[in-house]
Amino acid sequence: MNYNPVIIALDYTETEQALALVKKIGPAAGFYKIGPVLFLRSGKEIIAELKKKDKKIFLDLKFYDIPNTVEQAAFQAAKLEIDFFTIHLGGGRQMIESALRGIEQAGSSARRKTRCLGVSVLTSISPEILKNELNVNIGLSEYAGCLTGMAAACGI
Repeated sequence: MNYNPVIIALDYTETEQALALVKKIGPAAGFYKIGPVLFLRSGKEIIAELKKKDKKIFLDLKFYDIPNTVEQAAFQAAKLEIDFFTIHLGGGRQMIESALRGIEQAGSSARRKTRCLGVSVLTSISPEILKNELNVNIGLSEYAGCLTGMAAACGI
């Protein structure tokens, strides 16, 4: 497989639809994103099917919970040897560090393969929502910068 930086989103509710797209694209793409809808529908089955086809996997579930729960979720994601998974950076430093600890605990092959990506601010969050609903009194860019700076300091 040639290097291709494009990640194809498998935003389907049915496994068959997702796999039909993978088949249609064939060797032209090697990286696929699995979001919460498809994962809840197909879970490990879709991951196993993509692995059989030697595809890279981006598990986009945006873990955001107490540190212990995120650590265990990261451990499970790493045990699946997926390539990327996401966490919400708004969970703070302790949660971020717990996610990284979960990867570490999964073993050496998982550590080499699995990477944690941090989501700073969802694209659906406007400056008004940030200020009026979330009570964050700095701008969107500044807030995202704070979160990404913290994530970088933690090692993701």
